[in-house]
Amino acid sequence: MHGVPVAEVQLEELGADDTLVDVVGVAAALDALDVGTIAVPAVPLGRGARATLELLRGFDVRPPQAPDELPEPVTPTGAAILTALGEPVPEMPEMRLEAVGVGAGARDPAGVANVVRVLLGTPTGAAAGGRRLVVVEANVDDLSPELVPDAIEALLQTGALDAWSTPIVMKRGRPALTISALCEPEDLAAVRRAFFEHTTTLGVRVHGVARPELERRVVEVELAEGGPAVRVKVAYLDGRAVSAKPEHDDVVEAARKLDRSVRAVHEAASALAHRLLEEPR
Repeated sequence: MHGVPVAEVQLEELGADDTLVDVVGVAAALDALDVGTIAVPAVPLGRGARATLELLRGFDVRPPQAPDELPEPVTPTGAAILTALGEPVPEMPEMRLEAVGVGAGARDPAGVANVVRVLLGTPTGAAAGGRRLVVVEANVDDLSPELVPDAIEALLQTGALDAWSTPIVMKRGRPALTISALCEPEDLAAVRRAFFEHTTTLGVRVHGVARPELERRVVEVELAEGGPAVRVKVAYLDGRAVSAKPEHDDVVEAARKLDRSVRAVHEAASALAHRLLEEPR
């Protein structure tokens, strides 16, 4: 990063007392408090070291409140701790608040409190478990109905895991739609941009959710000797198969090859799929 050979790199602060206290103190506190997850919302980014910028790749950042009085709101050591132990979140997750910790820095600027605050709590609601995802949504009442499917397809192409529309009634009784997309936190920027490019909305709402998921695997079943084959998604709960569903695109293609109706092929594939539920894993 600094453009010098590795042999010449000097880790001047790695053994400093305050660095060791920071790292060991945080580790000891997390162990003593039995912390399982560290959620990190947007981090204030000042005129910090280049190492801080590199370490915070993938995290949300925001301008500091008093850049002239507090030019380095996050140190390289702090950034390293967040990167190694934390995960970025778009907003504070839902929790039952149990304790609040506040630490003050040595500087005392007039325009901002030079403190860091940590909230300790137990996840509640959607944050209580599951894969961490983000929902992006917007209400629109002036988007042509013909363009709604295209907007949803654009969101999916951008990286959304799912996208949908819901009929709603807005102010003054106007019929409208809520267009929603579910995505990974790292795809938020691209999905948000797709909203602005493919819908008429002037703003979007963003909130974090958790999605508990069943373990799953994909197998193939043959509808006739020698094919065609249809992929089947089998879901497991506690090691036991609880659902098996054929992939619709494969069913349509198999129906074309067999010159049969999609419905007949879907029923045949479903029957084969449900047999998988009875087989040991």
